[in-house]
Amino acid sequence: MDEAGIDGAAHHELFVRYLGGLGIDITAVQQAGILPQTLTCVDEFYNLNAHGHLVESLAANNLVAETMRPIQYPQVLKAFKEYYTWVPEESLEFFRVHMEADVGHAELGEKLFKKYAQSISAQRLAWSALTRSLAARWCLYDGILRYLDAADPPLVPVWDAFPAVQW
Repeated sequence: MDEAGIDGAAHHELFVRYLGGLGIDITAVQQAGILPQTLTCVDEFYNLNAHGHLVESLAANNLVAETMRPIQYPQVLKAFKEYYTWVPEESLEFFRVHMEADVGHAELGEKLFKKYAQSISAQRLAWSALTRSLAARWCLYDGILRYLDAADPPLVPVWDAFPAVQW
């Protein structure tokens, strides 16, 4: 419900608002293309969530991303306040929402994980999913770093059937 914006703005709308605060138009983003590492990361997340077992999704999302964001995003907001003061405060709502909501999401995920990951086979699936989720993120961040260092980085065009993208 949080992600879809049932009680507020949908999270993808908050991210578009963030891009706007940086001066980036969503049309420019759509036309720019994506890093190959982003494609690989999104595909792995899609596989973990669409084709996996519940414990895989819980491990990959709630025990990784939902646990990381409440720690990472206060640092992101601090950096914006100190170094990127030109970015409008209201465009940073994406980070504030996740910083707070993901505490509860992580706790709920941990509770559900403990309930559904009692067998050794479920725990092995979860460990694999957790590792795959972390590896996908590592590849994504490595791709971003390489993009920043490259003179002419490769970008893949985004197509209509790209997983989970609904423009």
